[in-house]
Amino acid sequence: MQELQIERFKSEGIAHISYLIGTNGIGILIDPRRDIDCYLQSAASKGLCIKYIFQTHQQEDFIMGSAAIKRILDVKIIGGDH
Repeated sequence: MQELQIERFKSEGIAHISYLIGTNGIGILIDPRRDIDCYLQSAASKGLCIKYIFQTHQQEDFIMGSAAIKRILDVKIIGGDH
């Protein structure tokens, strides 16, 4: 088993934090923002394939990046429809 990797992403100007968590080549995103390049680059640099997105709550102040990531990668989105 590989070591657990966690990266925190703070969105400037708003109260939003997202996370990339991964191990054994599998990545999980939690509450991704709309500009998704940071997640894709980070996952690639860590050797992770993003497989899941967890949406923990509805985001009222911005558009989540879950749909944009799903158009690019084969991911499962877990959480309510927004």
